[in-house]
Amino acid sequence: MSRIKANAALAVLTLVQQEEGWSKAETGRQIGAFGDVAASKKIADRQHADFVMDDKTAAKALDGGPVDAHFEWAIYLWARAKYSKDLADRCTEEEMRQQEPLIAAFTDFWGVKSLSADLVRSAAGEYEMYRPFYKDPHSKILVSRFSVGGASMFRCEMRADASDIGKDVPRDRFHGKLIPHGERLMAVLRSPMRISSSIIIHFDQIVCEHSDELITAMDGVMLTAIGYGPSSAWPACWRRVESAEHAHPRLIEKADWGNLDESILDALGRGTVHWNPRHNSSFKRAAGS
Repeated sequence: MSRIKANAALAVLTLVQQEEGWSKAETGRQIGAFGDVAASKKIADRQHADFVMDDKTAAKALDGGPVDAHFEWAIYLWARAKYSKDLADRCTEEEMRQQEPLIAAFTDFWGVKSLSADLVRSAAGEYEMYRPFYKDPHSKILVSRFSVGGASMFRCEMRADASDIGKDVPRDRFHGKLIPHGERLMAVLRSPMRISSSIIIHFDQIVCEHSDELITAMDGVMLTAIGYGPSSAWPACWRRVESAEHAHPRLIEKADWGNLDESILDALGRGTVHWNPRHNSSFKRAAGS
């Protein structure tokens, strides 16, 4: 049996034991009782399982300790017969954990009981990302292209190249992972071209179109550390576009801010923490000045 199936079965065992309030001894008895039924029905793959679990073996299984392969197989057969949906969900989760160890490490650190990718799936697609332009935050808005998905559903990329905008904006490309964070999302990105350059994003406002369960808009805060200089923090917002061809990296001059949706200006009005103290005043006050 694969490690994915074994881990998934043990996770289901722990889940059911907690939901039912069974003691560890009772959990072992439940597995044994199913074994008696399996024997009477002559389940073909029963011969490789040992359904007689003493308290010590049940405790090891529930505590995440190693148990012999024939006990793991018994637990898997029990879960497959009685809790097939839970087992399928846990198998999917285990596959994601093996494919995306960084995502699994973050969710384990936060104490999340299960790794669900539903919100990440809803985020897949292309966005225009708006934020104050870091060289002139009170007079210009920088629009970047932000992509979610591709080789992995968790993959994300932010880019606004000089070729798209002009010499005023340096080559700006970061890639990383979109990470489930409870009912929210966050992202961790790094630059492939700049040493010690990284971005952390917390998406704290997420708008989902319920008709097709796609995220259409997100607002959040972006923390940047570029090179070895001071870090900075920026309000930002994301608006879904139809395709990559509809995402247009650009600079929006202050004279044109009136053409933007008010929700974008509201999202960018949360203030900045600039590496240059003279820029640390309210973006929204600047918009109204």
